[in-house]
Amino acid sequence: MIPSPDSRGKMHGMRWMTRALAFTAVTVVSTAGNAETFDFDGTFVPVDTGSYLELELEVPEGTSEVRASYSYVTNGDTGGLISNVVDLGISDPDGFRGWTGSSEREVTVALTDELTSEGYIPGPIPAGIWVLELGAGFVATDTTISWEATVETVEGTGDAFEPPEWEPVVLGGPGWYAGDLHCHSEHSDGRYTVEDVVAFARERGLQFLALTDHNTFTGHFELSEIQADDDAMLLVRGMEWTSYIGHANVYGISRYLDYHATTEGHENGSVVETVHEAGGFFSVNHPELPGTEVEGIRVSLGWEVEDTDWSSVDFIEVVNGAATLPGGISNPINEMAIAHWDRFLLEGHRITAIGGSDDHLAGHGSTETDIFYAPIGTPTTVVQAEELSEAGILAGLRAGHAFLKAGGPDGPDLFLTATCGDAVAMMGDEIAGASCSVEAQAVGAGGMELVVLEDGAITEYVPIGDGEEDFTYTFELVPADLSIVRVELRRSNLLQAMTNPVYLRFAEDESVDSSNGCECSVATCRDSTASRLAQALVP
Repeated sequence: MIPSPDSRGKMHGMRWMTRALAFTAVTVVSTAGNAETFDFDGTFVPVDTGSYLELELEVPEGTSEVRASYSYVTNGDTGGLISNVVDLGISDPDGFRGWTGSSEREVTVALTDELTSEGYIPGPIPAGIWVLELGAGFVATDTTISWEATVETVEGTGDAFEPPEWEPVVLGGPGWYAGDLHCHSEHSDGRYTVEDVVAFARERGLQFLALTDHNTFTGHFELSEIQADDDAMLLVRGMEWTSYIGHANVYGISRYLDYHATTEGHENGSVVETVHEAGGFFSVNHPELPGTEVEGIRVSLGWEVEDTDWSSVDFIEVVNGAATLPGGISNPINEMAIAHWDRFLLEGHRITAIGGSDDHLAGHGSTETDIFYAPIGTPTTVVQAEELSEAGILAGLRAGHAFLKAGGPDGPDLFLTATCGDAVAMMGDEIAGASCSVEAQAVGAGGMELVVLEDGAITEYVPIGDGEEDFTYTFELVPADLSIVRVELRRSNLLQAMTNPVYLRFAEDESVDSSNGCECSVATCRDSTASRLAQALVP
């Protein structure tokens, strides 16, 4: 059976209509049995930016296919970085049947998998009111968009597709596992099949991969089949929740999620709550990508969802694609995202930093045509998990037991631990003590610099010799009420690797502490440590 209405969601019957739309609809009844054709046309204007239009049509009994096509043209010059765009989605009387954004102009929803377009759910075709949704993603000032849409129903019978059940697998025990958490296939706007995507990830030597197509989970059906024949690389269910004011990856579930964040009555918090109730995880993507405003309406590829409850966000993608651009230039969007994440940490939000390639070309792209292009595995997120399973990887990420390799799986490894008395913490963990020993270990980092950060500020640069491939650096720290410590590896200030933080709390203890080389009270030692650290930073 196709997913239940609970997992598919209701698309229509809600206040998702656009602000000011002009359109006409003409229904032509075919002479061939119960088949029908529905023609629509209309215009989007700038004030429609970020809104959705629902075009209703009645599908008759005995239908085996619903074929939809649309086209649009811009009248006027957009004159900016963002082009005018119209997106496409379809629902049936029970809810969501698929979404392809603007990547496809002709799609089919059918009984069978063979006839159904990627991004749409094959299966029974219920009679009743269906909805063709057109999203006015962006309409630039002084332009309009003229659009036309046609829906045809095809009469027929046959065996309805039944999606495979998702079977959890465990491919390994406790360990560190490297993977990519963001990539696309032809089920949304990727150009290659799921099989091609997975094959390239294998070639890069990854141990897990999350497929994250936009607003659709139909690629999971293929993941199930591929995983059944693959006992080496773990495949993780993902979906990129794609609204006009923010993108986020959702991991570990297969279901429709309301993506209409720019419409009246939408509650982003309820989406995150739905994800968590279903056992999934919510990750904000590329938060610093630019946005723009038209007619007082804000749209963005970055994250501009107002009133976001950051305490409910599990992960944040601080490295999206390449950290270093052609010509040896640091990617400013990623650097801003890292700084933004540091601010969240200082505000008390324990959000795990992750990375993802956002590859749409299964490794076949080039920086010659797109300077921001990064193949699957660039960056690589490395996770300490209790087992190599979907649940294990996601639990390890939620715990913050992870670091990023900015350049890919062959880059340097970077580990961070802290010891306070008898207690030991790793990245993501919290411990307390009067004085703590923090240890950073880098493998394959010869010629780089270890950068130590406390509470988002750089406190030390430690050069690593060209021949020091296995490098360990230890320093003592008397925690504040809460000290957030993390480390990076950089070469000529270009990011190579970074860890999630360890959280250190000061424990009340009036005993004498001599771990920092002074006979003093704990409070005095803490001040002394800060003073020596400041002196070390003076050129």
